[in-house]
Amino acid sequence: MDISKHVVTEHQTMDVPVRHEEVTVERHRVNPHPADQPMGGNDSQEIRVPVRGERVTADTEPVVYEYVEVTRRPVEEEQQVSG
Repeated sequence: MDISKHVVTEHQTMDVPVRHEEVTVERHRVNPHPADQPMGGNDSQEIRVPVRGERVTADTEPVVYEYVEVTRRPVEEEQQVSG
């Protein structure tokens, strides 16, 4: 008894939604007078804004979707022979 498997490879093209973030920085004057306290309480002029995006990857992953069971059983039969 021979058991074999046949692997089929398919190439597929599909549209995948990809999101990203955009940052808009606007400056507005404070009227009528600027605030008495500096922002953040320090002299740093740097503000960090995290910006994220998504990356598309195409990958395959083998998964088990069925099992094959192979068993053997002895069979005895009679045959007539003459010589």
